Amino acid sequence: LSLCAWCLVPSTATSGDVAPSLCACQRENEYAACIAEVAAACASWGEHAGSQPMCLDYVANGNALEQYAVLNPATFMAVIKASASFCKHPYLFSVLEMSSFLGATGFGDAKIAFEAAQITGAHMTRLTLDQLVHSLNMPLGRAMDFKEGQESFLKPGALVNVDAMRGRDAMTAQMEFNVKAVSKIDEVDFSFAAEIDILMHWSDSNVWADCNAGGDAIDQGTCAYVWRPRLLFLNARELEYDFSSQYLWADVRKKAVTFRVAARGVFSAPMSFVKFPADEQRLPITVTIADGEGGGYAYADFIWRPVSARLDARVADPEEGKDIISGWMLAGATAFEHPTIVLDWNTLAGDSGPMRLYIDEMMAYFGSSKTDVDAASTTSAVTCEVVVRRTTVFYMINYILVVVLLTSLSWVVFIMPRDDLAGRAGMSLTLLLALNVFQLILSELMPKTAYLTPMHEFVIVSTFFTVFAAFESVVVRELQTRGETMDEFRGEETPEPDGRAGERKPAQSARGDVALELSGEGEETRDDAGGERRKLGAKLLAAAKVIDRASLVGFPVVYAAYTAYVFGPTRGG
Repeated sequence: LSLCAWCLVPSTATSGDVAPSLCACQRENEYAACIAEVAAACASWGEHAGSQPMCLDYVANGNALEQYAVLNPATFMAVIKASASFCKHPYLFSVLEMSSFLGATGFGDAKIAFEAAQITGAHMTRLTLDQLVHSLNMPLGRAMDFKEGQESFLKPGALVNVDAMRGRDAMTAQMEFNVKAVSKIDEVDFSFAAEIDILMHWSDSNVWADCNAGGDAIDQGTCAYVWRPRLLFLNARELEYDFSSQYLWADVRKKAVTFRVAARGVFSAPMSFVKFPADEQRLPITVTIADGEGGGYAYADFIWRPVSARLDARVADPEEGKDIISGWMLAGATAFEHPTIVLDWNTLAGDSGPMRLYIDEMMAYFGSSKTDVDAASTTSAVTCEVVVRRTTVFYMINYILVVVLLTSLSWVVFIMPRDDLAGRAGMSLTLLLALNVFQLILSELMPKTAYLTPMHEFVIVSTFFTVFAAFESVVVRELQTRGETMDEFRGEETPEPDGRAGERKPAQSARGDVALELSGEGEETRDDAGGERRKLGAKLLAAAKVIDRASLVGFPVVYAAYTAYVFGPTRGG
């Protein structure tokens, strides 16, 4: 019997009060006792025995095994794998126990060489193909079979919860995030950098020895044979593990394992800026387990529970006067578990084509549906959300206050001479250019969204206030000019050559035109018309003055009310 069958990595679990030992399965010449132990173990699991690989022959034979029944090679190797957990792991074997184990697993021809070389179980785990061939004189083919079985057998088995059967409930593992740092929040790239620790804890019947190691030592000695999940960071763009900070602890008495990993990377994050610059962002880090790593970890078989997240004490409460991240404040961290599909085969296959045909054929062969395919592809995921709040004070001082001052300067035109259009318009245009600079700066800082943020809206409205001030200058200048033109047309008392006075002479208009001489009734009509024009001119001059005064009061009041609204609790917060 070749150990290559150990490539199957199934493991067993127990839920009854009496756990199987399977020790006879590790000793030479105790095959009948081994079969009896296997039958007893399978019987103790009752209706759930069929879910255990070591019980396949037991179930197929009508829930019974004959004393010297020949087990299927795959079933027998599943039994050997289970014995490593329930009885004694080969790593702990002495020289004689190792020799007996060789006889029990079909390598009795190597016993003499192993005993002569004083090979213990620990030595066996480190044997190389070259040592097997040249030092222990194994034939190359046998050595390759042994090496293949050694590697697959020593690989940690699938997670098996203590006293939990696959047919009864899903396996669970606890996960806690410790957020050590957040940096480089890029709103344009929709990404952020973070450094985290992930602490995991679970129970596993496969634990057969204590382990307490950190760094690279977790891959040495007994720690190397403890099952650990391979994590997938679903929204990571860049990822780097800090292997020096990893830690593994296994308690054989409690069958409990604690595992900590440390990682840093760049993660993608959707963001909303509807309240910018008083916005709050929830930056996600989503983690799931890689399915198929030593077992099946679909959502029906494995769930992360409970889950939690917290900020590291060094960033949650920094020293006074010290900042943690530029432009933001860390407000907290939360975590929640949810199902996810890492690779959606149904969607990828489309509605037609070779892949769709293949998946449909497989579903027909196994009698499954699209729902079953989705369920098999769904795994348990945990999303840690780091809550950050923008430092609004920075934007208030460096952007909003400057925009307010620039807009307020545009109101100086209301106290400038009304006929000085060049000066008034020149000031408005200069301030308009300054506001455009702020628009360009904001466009560089923020992404191109389909909506206006309060900050963008504020700058645009401020620009319009400046434009309206320039427009007001044009209006009052026109009123002033028309009013002065009408008011300048007056009749004057001119002396006669003989010194008499009292008769009217036509006066010259402001444009140098000489009025036509009127006499009699025509002259009286002219006087009435001139009076009406003077009155209208006076009204136009008064209107220009009123508009300037009203603008000097109305513009600031309306602008202040709008500013309070746009950055108030109903909009920007």
